[in-house]
Amino acid sequence: MNYIYDSRSRKRPLVWVLLFAIGVGLVLFLYLVKINALETKTDIQKLKSAIAQEEQAVKLLSAELAYLQNPDRLSKLANEYLQLQPTKGAQNISLDEAMKKISQSVEIKPDSYGYKGAEQ
Repeated sequence: MNYIYDSRSRKRPLVWVLLFAIGVGLVLFLYLVKINALETKTDIQKLKSAIAQEEQAVKLLSAELAYLQNPDRLSKLANEYLQLQPTKGAQNISLDEAMKKISQSVEIKPDSYGYKGAEQ
């Protein structure tokens, strides 16, 4: 057989090696992208689970708050522990009378506005 020297025949193995290297590089890149996607998917599932738990906790706390703020319950507790009674007219006093009573029990010093108490 008579072969004619062809410069392309020498370059063909180099082209195949180069194409093989590119193919291996693409396969490795695809593998890394797949691993990264799986890790991200796992992280998303963990976050969704954490969000669901927090939403459940918020619902529970909202229900507890509604129970604690129930007006009937608060009224019952106020009657039981505070024993409050309606105010009487005699309990209402003017501001000057209140200041006199306070000044009798505590010495009032002039404040920055020059107010000295009930007697000016």
